[in-house]
Amino acid sequence: MVDSNDSTTTCPHTHRTHQHRSSITRELLIYVMHHLSHQSRNSSSRHSRKIIISSCILGIIHRRRCRRPRSSSSSSSSRNGAIHSAEGHGSMSNDQAPVLGVGSNPRNTAAGVLRSQNPAQSANTHLSFLAYQLLRSPTQPSDSNNAHLPQQQLQQQQQPLYVVRSQYDSLRCLEAGGFEVSKDVARLSSFQEALDAAEVWMGKRNHLAYEVDGSVLKLDDQELVGQLGAKHSDPLWAIAWKFPPMETTTRVRGISLTLGKQGKVTPIAILEPVNIGGVVVKQASLGNVKIAMEMGLHVGDLVVLIRANDVIPKIEGVVPGQHRRPGSQPWQPPSQCPSCSGPLVMENRDLMCHNLQCSGRGTKQVEVFARVCLEGSKLAGKSVKTLVDAGVLRSIPDLYNMTPESLLRLPGWGPKKVQLIMDAIAHSRTRLSLQQLLQGLAISSVGGETAVLLAKNYRSLRELQGDAEAGAVAGLAGKNMEKLVSWFASPDNKALIDRLAQAGVACVEGPVTAAAAAAA
Repeated sequence: MVDSNDSTTTCPHTHRTHQHRSSITRELLIYVMHHLSHQSRNSSSRHSRKIIISSCILGIIHRRRCRRPRSSSSSSSSRNGAIHSAEGHGSMSNDQAPVLGVGSNPRNTAAGVLRSQNPAQSANTHLSFLAYQLLRSPTQPSDSNNAHLPQQQLQQQQQPLYVVRSQYDSLRCLEAGGFEVSKDVARLSSFQEALDAAEVWMGKRNHLAYEVDGSVLKLDDQELVGQLGAKHSDPLWAIAWKFPPMETTTRVRGISLTLGKQGKVTPIAILEPVNIGGVVVKQASLGNVKIAMEMGLHVGDLVVLIRANDVIPKIEGVVPGQHRRPGSQPWQPPSQCPSCSGPLVMENRDLMCHNLQCSGRGTKQVEVFARVCLEGSKLAGKSVKTLVDAGVLRSIPDLYNMTPESLLRLPGWGPKKVQLIMDAIAHSRTRLSLQQLLQGLAISSVGGETAVLLAKNYRSLRELQGDAEAGAVAGLAGKNMEKLVSWFASPDNKALIDRLAQAGVACVEGPVTAAAAAAA
């Protein structure tokens, strides 16, 4: 993606754009029409049948580059709008930029200002907020949080301000409420018109007052939107048509290795710094060992670099026809773990370390647990590494054995930082839900949705452990269940569960009660 101020050379993508359009046409028609047809068969409503006959009403809304994230860390996007650095207001002095960690592009500027703990440093940087979604219609009844209000007051609250029946209406509602919304919005009566309008707008990308990474096509009717819902975190009533990624070339200086929480070894290409889309890229993941080997990558090679979704640096391949140094050899994967020096095993396309005592894996697992389960602790990469290097912790249960005195002895660790960590640990003993614990333990078969499912079917980790040891887990089947059963069968993981129980983590032995949470 290229903005008007970008000097990066971009490779031609005309053929990719047309292929993408053809693919997106088929994909959107198939899933929208399939779901609408299904809803129509189950409904006697003439309205539902009419929508199918008219091929559905679509709206087009430009998507911000600061899109809604999966996690709330360091993003410049909110749940129902996008915050961006307004054109003409995104600049700052050379003294300000390093302090805020921003200034390379509007996305980083907005994110840095929002993260800043010192308002005075960011006071001269003007941000704009564009609302693009109404999360709850004014016609919806108040939720249970208002149960304490008198009934008469509740009834008054529930009087609708607007009748919102479409995405287009919701934007007008937001605008009437004083929010700024994008002017680049249109409601079209046919699918083909929507695609044509999106393509025209995407050609005007460099003339917009803010940066975008494509267009979003949305079903307009809110009733049908509610019926379609979402799969995982992806709505079934909208689809993004993204710009082809920007490309440039640079050279590979070397290849390093990182170790993940599951023991996966990932090769990282160290690059000659190159500016792409206002961001200086110095390294890029090669995905997995198999990809790196298939590239036939040599240190010193000239490679094609993109930023996937305008965010993630990725090497697309080696530039053909280049002259390599005499005797140069393609990169070969290591045979030993970069952390524990234990043997590595190739599984499918990944190189794995299966040593459960590996300190590198343990450090990554502690980082995940702290992020998910120790809310507000601000215990992240560098802090965890400091604790590991100091011998204070090696695994997750060690977190519950830490004392303020042991932490205050660490260089640069003051009372405020230590108190945040100790408070978060204390709260996790009684307030941690089973869903959070399952995600925080970084079990390979347990993602966000699986954790929610298991938390609905089980009251405690012990109850889940019992079924797993019996070989049958409610709600799971196939490889996911096999992986979970295998995780609980590990002696190291059994010891981990026992230590968490001894530390007083309530959701291990039983459900977290409201009384216990309130007492904490």
